[in-house]
Amino acid sequence: MPNLIYFDSPECPNGLDHLLGQFSGSHSLVIVPEHLAIPESCLLINNELNTEPVVIVAGGSRCLDLPAIARAQAAAHRPVIGHSLISPIFPTSTDQWPQSPVTVYLPRSEDPERLVSLRGYQIEHFSGAEQLANLIIDQSLTAQ
Repeated sequence: MPNLIYFDSPECPNGLDHLLGQFSGSHSLVIVPEHLAIPESCLLINNELNTEPVVIVAGGSRCLDLPAIARAQAAAHRPVIGHSLISPIFPTSTDQWPQSPVTVYLPRSEDPERLVSLRGYQIEHFSGAEQLANLIIDQSLTAQ
């Protein structure tokens, strides 16, 4: 079962970190605080995880950091097997985007941007932190 790396951000529902942490199984959850820059985030991840595959969870502007984070995970021989993006802001350059499945999670009231549709990402809508946590956990269980 993959590990979860959760990048806290204002775009993520309150309590999502707690709900993801309650998930019992043979995985690890690393919560990266909102204020950490990329180097500090990578150091925290490397100190907390082994080389098992990971699913990265991030929201809003934290999604801009994901290409660099995914490259750092590859350098640590820790494959990224999925991304869960919550109301994301995307990097402008797509050639650096990781080559793993991406699921975009949006509140029920939010329509996907044209950019999401053009990239062919899976889109899921949620109605609160608990439903979002369940969707993310289901994705991590089926990620390969």
